[in-house]
Amino acid sequence: YMRWMGFDKTGRIAAVKPHLFSATGFLDDTWWHRTYWQYGTWMSGGFGGWPRAAQQAPSGRIMVIGDDAVLAFGRSKYDAGNGGNVSAGHIGLVKRDYQASGLIDHPSNPYRLFSARKDTATTGTGRRKRSIVKYNWQRPLPILVRAMVLADKTLFIAGPPAGKDNQGLKQLTAARKGLLQAVSVSDGGKLGEHQLPAAPVFDGMAAISERLFVSCVDGTVSCLAGD
Repeated sequence: YMRWMGFDKTGRIAAVKPHLFSATGFLDDTWWHRTYWQYGTWMSGGFGGWPRAAQQAPSGRIMVIGDDAVLAFGRSKYDAGNGGNVSAGHIGLVKRDYQASGLIDHPSNPYRLFSARKDTATTGTGRRKRSIVKYNWQRPLPILVRAMVLADKTLFIAGPPAGKDNQGLKQLTAARKGLLQAVSVSDGGKLGEHQLPAAPVFDGMAAISERLFVSCVDGTVSCLAGD
């Protein structure tokens, strides 16, 4: 695949099935409110078009794909309106009623960790439809997830603390302490956590040979191993 386009082995355009992609690429860490990752087949643009795919397919800031589920950290609300109708645009964007600065207990805070069924991803064309995404579970978090790894039945997530301190993107990339959590894939319950010397770079975590490697914004790489 090249984003939402599919190709066969000869390079010819082929039918598209639900897959992981992002209209802006996987390296974009700006978290602009009209962009996201998604598990689906299409993406529409424009002021009124950008939220439609996210309303009809599992979407988030960062995602991993399991055998039966899509696990992600992202918004629970995608609207094309303004003011109180739109939540969680740019992290830290200071505008009345526009978003909640990452507050995890605020009633309008739309960021959460979730598991969604893969078979509910739509193959729509952008026409208005109600959401058909079926969630296995979802819960708020005390962190803004910037790195995510799926290892068998455990989901590892890491990021800087959520809250009012995040007044702009520079706070997300500054050398702040981070938090790593191990989460159960089945129900989203926390299995354990570990303090990191600094927050991870975006998508900067990998697992191999029973070890977890985390690349942090202070230039260090942490290697964590189980007992």
